[in-house]
Amino acid sequence: MTQAAFAADAAETVRLAAQIAAFITPGTCLALHGDLGAGKTTVATAISAVFGYFEVSSPTFAYMNIYQGTLFPIYHMDLYRLEKLDAVEQLELDEYFISDGLCLIEWPENAGFLIPDAAWHLFISPKDDGRLLTLRSPLPLLPGWEPVP
Repeated sequence: MTQAAFAADAAETVRLAAQIAAFITPGTCLALHGDLGAGKTTVATAISAVFGYFEVSSPTFAYMNIYQGTLFPIYHMDLYRLEKLDAVEQLELDEYFISDGLCLIEWPENAGFLIPDAAWHLFISPKDDGRLLTLRSPLPLLPGWEPVP
């Protein structure tokens, strides 16, 4: 199902991300799409906080941060600097796409066909004075979200 919601500000983005997090289980892969400054890291931080991970930062230069906790690990990736699909394979990042934890991938376009078919996709784009979040996943319609044909 594809559904969308409008976030007028960062606090609303965090609230919408928490709605998504309520359905996340170990093994979920969430691809976060959007331009620079769209809010991908805000969403990753909000989802991580739901699971008790509060020390979250963008892994732009490290490619991946791993947050260990009591529930399950979160593999937070930022593939912005990877220009070739080969680099994802050489760094063995694709091994975390299907794992025992949650995989959050910023700039998933740079991983191409390596992103699992079962991955959820969240597209974040500017709209008016806020952000439009469009979620493609197997989730039921979330409160306040609208179905997208």
